[in-house]
Amino acid sequence: MAWLNPEWLPLYIAVASLLVSGILAMLQLTFAKRQELNDLARMVDGLERRIEDMPSQRDLHELSIKIADLNGQIQGIAPALKRMERIGDLLLENELKGGDRK
Repeated sequence: MAWLNPEWLPLYIAVASLLVSGILAMLQLTFAKRQELNDLARMVDGLERRIEDMPSQRDLHELSIKIADLNGQIQGIAPALKRMERIGDLLLENELKGGDRK
């Protein structure tokens, strides 16, 4: 049992300390720190809140239908607006010519 020589005890302690330091360094590189995990959890919570506020696919579909309906209504009003524009042009032309004044 020559390897249990007390003179070698400082060497054994140094080697054990080096091994523990190496293991701790590898663990630190392998696993995330608690603060990093907390930051990541906070970011995920923020993203979840943003997603909850976003419109769903059903909401977007309903909006698309309403826009199409509004477009149809505008197309229905367009001929009447053109007639009104034509009447306005005729009235303006009559005023510019000095139309009938009483």
